[in-house]
Amino acid sequence: MASSVVRVLLVEDNAADAEATADALAFARSPRCTVRHAARLEDARALLARERFDVVLLDLGLPDARGLEGVRELRAAAPETAIVVLSGMGSEAVALDALTNGAQDYLVKGQASDDALQRSIRFAIARREADVAQRRFAAIVESTDLMVLTVDIEHRISSWNPGAERLLGYATDEIVGRPLALLVPPERGGEERAILDSVRAGEHVHGFETQRVHRDGTLVDVSLAVSAIRDAQGSVISFAVIARDITEKVRAEASLHAAQEQFRLAFEEAPIGMALCSLDWRFVRVNRAYSQITGYSAAELEGSPTALIAGSVGDEDATAAVRALLAGETSHYSADRPLRHADGHEIWASFSITCVRDDAGRPQHFLTQMMDVTDRRRYEERLQHMADHDPLTGLLNRRAFARELRGHCTRGARYGATGAALMIDLDAFKSYNDTLGHQAGDELIRQVARALSARLRKSDVLARLGGDEFAVILPTADREIARRVAGELLDCIRGDGATGSDGERIAMTASIGVACFEDGDDDAPDQVMVDADRAMYEAKQAGRDRVAVAVREHASSAAG
Repeated sequence: MASSVVRVLLVEDNAADAEATADALAFARSPRCTVRHAARLEDARALLARERFDVVLLDLGLPDARGLEGVRELRAAAPETAIVVLSGMGSEAVALDALTNGAQDYLVKGQASDDALQRSIRFAIARREADVAQRRFAAIVESTDLMVLTVDIEHRISSWNPGAERLLGYATDEIVGRPLALLVPPERGGEERAILDSVRAGEHVHGFETQRVHRDGTLVDVSLAVSAIRDAQGSVISFAVIARDITEKVRAEASLHAAQEQFRLAFEEAPIGMALCSLDWRFVRVNRAYSQITGYSAAELEGSPTALIAGSVGDEDATAAVRALLAGETSHYSADRPLRHADGHEIWASFSITCVRDDAGRPQHFLTQMMDVTDRRRYEERLQHMADHDPLTGLLNRRAFARELRGHCTRGARYGATGAALMIDLDAFKSYNDTLGHQAGDELIRQVARALSARLRKSDVLARLGGDEFAVILPTADREIARRVAGELLDCIRGDGATGSDGERIAMTASIGVACFEDGDDDAPDQVMVDADRAMYEAKQAGRDRVAVAVREHASSAAG
């Protein structure tokens, strides 16, 4: 019963009968009742449309309804409301017709006591609630995609719903009465008896995954739930079986297993190093190639922080890149980075890092792929060195010097112009070369390069522009310091002459031009070298073996 107070709709056209019935219900205590009255069937339908009642007490002799017509109409108007017929006729046939047409009980006026009326109301409501629940359950069984069947104590199928027909292909009339074993694959023989015996013994069977045979002979993956149906004394009289089709689930699990196995094989046997890392950068799993590249075994790496193999050169971009990976702003991060091998030496590796996420998109791990590019890196460094350095002396060449010059002028534009440039040209080198030979000339160039390098600081830039020409950038020198350094370089060259074929010492001198950087040189960085070159020629014209300092107005001063 929905509440402690029963809501009664009394449909009675006889005023005296209506008053007597209402009085009988007014003093009822089990159940307590509230009564609304309608004298016509039309009024009763209107009340049922607006309000909810637990039970209708219906007189069959209404002026706007004939016989059982009222029962049928009210049943249609209120499918879940109990109906008790009140009639002046004590005919069993009429009572049976009333029950068949939807009433829950039948009382004869003048023969039913107040207690009988109250019991009838309680009975009608309970019966109607049971009928409604049964209909709902039947509707669920009929409409569900689940296979629902019952099995008698002899293990024969006694009911079979449309879901079972769709799942296993058997129509109800061809399967009911047949043994349950018909649906069990031969290799699983005895399984159904074991399940039913365990349920009979009081065990619960739920989520039991197995296979059943379709009408066409194919196997269907199902998950079973089996329960016992007992009588009032608790004895098992049948079994209820509910089966859910899990074919797609099993296929998905098989596909997942296959994919995991493929990933495992691809991971383990990959020719490149692969590592699965936690979000706090600890190794979770590494493959064979990763161990070979780093020199650490999987047991040494797994569980350890990735800093174990970090090289000496940091990567400031890596932190920002990892943040972008976690935020989903980028799909991967690639870089070449140095690593520390297990034996202590440094190697170079090319990395590609991706973020592994779950189905909801939450980051779970980092997948790192790595290749040893140490040899490639060394080869590239050699190529870069060859591209930037003079093959005879090992000094920077003209191309690299021009790059350094532009960089210095750019810094000067930002922070203020400083420093000076020097142009150095060996005096009468052609005659030395002709006299001593090209091999000796080359050696003389190398000696001069070594002498200049020994005097200059690491922060200074020294290059051989070609032939017997050298260039220097003194990044922080002013005019006087540049003049002094140029003089010291001149002394180095003087003391580094050559030896002739007769064993005699041949003196070597040079002419050096000095020009200071000024604001605005970033727009024309070659201008300072033009000034230094002009000053160097002025030094030659003034007698060679000396230094000349350029003045931006194109005047210069030469000193021996």
